[in-house]
Amino acid sequence: MATQGENYVIVEDHIIPQGVLLAVLAPLFLILNFPPLIWHLRNRNTAAVFMVFWIMLMNFLSIINIIIWPYIDMRDMYDGQGLCDVEVKLLGGRITGLNAAVLCLLRALAAVLNTDKTLLGPSKAQKRRNTAIELAWCVGLPLLTMVLQYIVQVNRFGLIGVSGCQLMSYSSRTSFVLIWLAPIITNAVAVYYAILVIIRLHKYRSSFNNILSSSNTTRSRFFRLFAISSILVLGITPVQIYIIVTQYPHQNLPFNFSKLHNPATWNSSIVMPSTVFYDRWANLACGFLVFLFFGLGRDAKNMYRECSQASCSRASISPSIPHAGGTDPHLSPKRPLTAFLRRFDPRRRLEQPATNYNLPVFSHRRQISDEDDRGVLVSKEVKRESTVA
Repeated sequence: MATQGENYVIVEDHIIPQGVLLAVLAPLFLILNFPPLIWHLRNRNTAAVFMVFWIMLMNFLSIINIIIWPYIDMRDMYDGQGLCDVEVKLLGGRITGLNAAVLCLLRALAAVLNTDKTLLGPSKAQKRRNTAIELAWCVGLPLLTMVLQYIVQVNRFGLIGVSGCQLMSYSSRTSFVLIWLAPIITNAVAVYYAILVIIRLHKYRSSFNNILSSSNTTRSRFFRLFAISSILVLGITPVQIYIIVTQYPHQNLPFNFSKLHNPATWNSSIVMPSTVFYDRWANLACGFLVFLFFGLGRDAKNMYRECSQASCSRASISPSIPHAGGTDPHLSPKRPLTAFLRRFDPRRRLEQPATNYNLPVFSHRRQISDEDDRGVLVSKEVKRESTVA
């Protein structure tokens, strides 16, 4: 039933089904995306880490918003001061951050298929340089976008029923350039690298396995990374084209920073009834893709096995999978959580438990002569024990 509020029209005052579905699926995919994030952190895959991070962050914000603002009627609810100030900054950098992570991931896959550099292998300096480049794309560029969006904000934030905090920007060509130029550029570069990977796959298809073996990766891992990157590019590109066509202002309105950031109007917040925005469903779809490609592979199954072993050790139950040489020292029942987290420390060296074994017993013979020069063989058994650490 529609009722007239003081400053706006309230369309509904109860929980809508879309909000319930979002409240169920967002926590589910957030939990399912944790193992892939930990695995990529363990292997120092910078681009993949930030790709999963941005997707998980958006789903986490959806959970927070749906818990605080489950109704469309928001007159008696939290006004969003403080929380929305942080959220609108993250929302401003999410598209740039996700596009940049996909770009760096495709760039790394293209470098794997670059036979000129694969044969020599990257040096430590090259690895550090690649990490710095990926951090500049995945962290520096989103931070720059967050700073630039402040220039064209019409107020601190907008508050939407069910969807929560929302960025409100001034509709002008200046706003379009500052907010959308970085995502468009990163997406265009990602498309270029995706095409480059396809070309090199076709060019080196006969020696593909040898190239992967020299790069310390597997065929399954390569295609899973390429598949999720390609799907994200194919999904993001049409949306960006649609944004260019619909959001680009045909009339260039004058831009005045001091007038736009007038203290009398800047601290006000726009509150309006609405429903679940389409980008929340896109975040859920991305979370499903992360679990589909990274949560069901062999690497993820090994992590699940380690987690179950740690849980069993806490409950003083023997793990179902035996460990060579006795009890695994990293799964001690006294400190299961510490032992489990140590497995993801990249500085940890693989340790083998001490093994005690006896060498075969052999006879050492010597000859003793008497007055008649008759040889008498005397056998003496010597037993040696060796400990190999």
